[in-house]
Amino acid sequence: VDQAAQLYRVTMFRTHGLMLWDAGWYGGNFPLGYSALFPPVASLLGIQVVAIASAAIATIAFDQVINRYLGSRPLGTWYFAVSTVLPVIIGQLPFLAGEAAGLSALVALQKGHRKAAVALGIISALFSPLAAAFLAMACLAWAAHGSSRRGWMIATAAGSLGVIVVLGALFPGDGPFPFPWQG
Repeated sequence: VDQAAQLYRVTMFRTHGLMLWDAGWYGGNFPLGYSALFPPVASLLGIQVVAIASAAIATIAFDQVINRYLGSRPLGTWYFAVSTVLPVIIGQLPFLAGEAAGLSALVALQKGHRKAAVALGIISALFSPLAAAFLAMACLAWAAHGSSRRGWMIATAAGSLGVIVVLGALFPGDGPFPFPWQG
């Protein structure tokens, strides 16, 4: 479903570089508000390489987060690994790349790599504001739980949310949904 959109965005980056406004996509949009990092990274490495690497990194990071607390590989980890193929198939690749960075930020927090966690939170937001919003929610919930890393969890959440706010202010997207919610 979104595969064509990602191919279009990467092609536009290869042709024009970073664009502030793209009049060629439906009624026009701000490409940087959707994903600032995916088009350049996918242009450099290839869409398929970024998709596979993102799925692998997200799965490995999720496994590390879960194993740290449960000490085993529960069925949920296997389910996560298999379900990570879905964003690859339907083309939600910026979200998947942002998810991989966000889960890597959680791993960095667990291992005490605080500055890396904040940097990965920012990278997550530059790949996908939605993935970074989920990272911020996880960090804030984890901080509220009473972790000793509370300050860095809040800093990671603030870094990713800060990027979301700045991108949203500079490159607004109303995201109209043309179909009624009722049947």
